[in-house]
Parts: sequence; C-alpha cells; structure tokens
Amino acid sequence: TLLVIGIPMLCVMGPVNYFFGGHAAGEDRLSYLSYGNIQMRSDLFWAHAFVVWYVVLVTTTMTHYAMRSFMARRKKWLSSMSELRANTVLVESIPDEFQSEDKLR
Repeated sequence: TLLVIGIPMLCVMGPVNYFFGGHAAGEDRLSYLSYGNIQMRSDLFWAHAFVVWYVVLVTTTMTHYAMRSFMARRKKWLSSMSELRANTVLVESIPDEFQSEDKLR
C-alpha cells in the first residue's frame, strides 16, 4: 500500500503543493509539502479531490484482491480438514440453566 499510495503522494503531490500551493503555510516549513500550504480558493483543491478518489479506488481494489486471495486459501484449508472439524461451530454465552445436554435439546 505504501508503494502504491504513499510514494506517489510524496513524489507528486508534495512538490505540487510546494511549488504551486501559494505558500499559505507561511514560516511553517513542515507544511510546505502538505495540503496546509494551499491558498484558499485555489484550483489545486481539485487535484486533491482527484487524489482522494485515487486513494479510495486503490485501497478498494487492493482490499478486494486480498479478500479473494484469502478466501481461496481459506477454502483450501477447510477442504483439507476432516469433515467433522471443518463444520464445527463454536457456541458461546449459553445461559446457565441450559448448559446441559437434556435442557439444551
């Protein structure tokens, strides 16, 4: 995620904010590369709106890919187990009066 989102942000948006932001940060040099360096009513706000959508789309895509990969591994893992173990369900918080075989049925 850092390679796909963080490095482009630092290498693209950082210099854009620094050179074209209008130096709204004043003497706060730590904010020169950030959103805080943009003058009010600047067209650069639109660039940040598109960057937000880029981050959302990349994060969503990466999450879906990771979930697909996880589900394939999980299915393979569950298939390799015995049927009894693969289909067992953990039940918790049963009231005290029902914690016996006779009363549970």
